[in-house]
Amino acid sequence: MTTRRRFGSTPIRLTGTSFKQPELAALGRGIHTGVLVREPENPHDPDAVGVYVRGKRIGYVPKGWRQTKMVFSINKWMSPEHEGVVLVSVVGGKDDGSGGRQNFGARIGK
Repeated sequence: MTTRRRFGSTPIRLTGTSFKQPELAALGRGIHTGVLVREPENPHDPDAVGVYVRGKRIGYVPKGWRQTKMVFSINKWMSPEHEGVVLVSVVGGKDDGSGGRQNFGARIGK
C-alpha cells in the first residue's frame, strides 16, 4: 500500500512545463492536488522528481530546489512506497493581447 504524505505550500515554479501545454490546458488554471514521484530512470537526471496531476506528469521540481534543506527532507522520506502529496497551481494560459495566448505554467503551492 502506498502512503501519502503532505508537504507545505512554499511556491516552487516547476520546470519542463513548456513541453506539457496540452496537459496543463486540460487541467485549466487553478489549484490541483499533485503527487511528487522520483524518476531514477530519467536519462537526463537520475535524481529527477516529477510532479503528477491526475496521473499525468506536468513538470519537474527544479534541481536547485531539490538541493535545498526543505526538499531534501521530502526526498529523504520519499521511497518507492511513498509519494509526496502537494498543491499545484496552474497559471497563465490567458490571451496575451496580440491574438496569441500565454503559455501555461505550474508551481507547487498557491
